[in-house]
Amino acid sequence: MKYSDHHCRKLAQDIYLLTYTLVQDNGRLTRRSTIWQRYLEGWTIVFHQGTLVQNFGSIMTV
Repeated sequence: MKYSDHHCRKLAQDIYLLTYTLVQDNGRLTRRSTIWQRYLEGWTIVFHQGTLVQNFGSIMTV
């Protein structure tokens, strides 16, 4: 797997949005979004979405 286009944005106190592109070993290309929240126990994923990117190699359509 290969990761690229990492971005991290603070949404609120102790809440961050991480976005990145993932190319899996089978060539499948997805855009990923994960919201992380920090609690007393540590960091927890509160939301995750993976969106398949169509027409990889020509014009990409999400």
